[in-house]
Amino acid sequence: MSRRAYLDVVHHPDGSWTPLTNEFMPAVGKCVARARWERGLSQEALARRANVSVWLLRKVEQGVRAPTEHFVEAVSEALKVDVLALCHRYPHQ
Repeated sequence: MSRRAYLDVVHHPDGSWTPLTNEFMPAVGKCVARARWERGLSQEALARRANVSVWLLRKVEQGVRAPTEHFVEAVSEALKVDVLALCHRYPHQ
């Protein structure tokens, strides 16, 4: 797959990386929404913790907007969970 097929990649501390392909976008949003809900956080609270806009968070959760590497890392840190690992654990949520 060419680099152009990827919207972005997320680099993990162990040196591995995950390509964020068009097919993976809706899954990321659903995983973020699930993790946020499990922690009892509103979209506003998570956006504030992650230092991202509420608008962007909503659009990513809806699968309308592609998350960037920065977004995934900021939200993962705010939720204290690896969002991409969560998506692999619950791939069809």
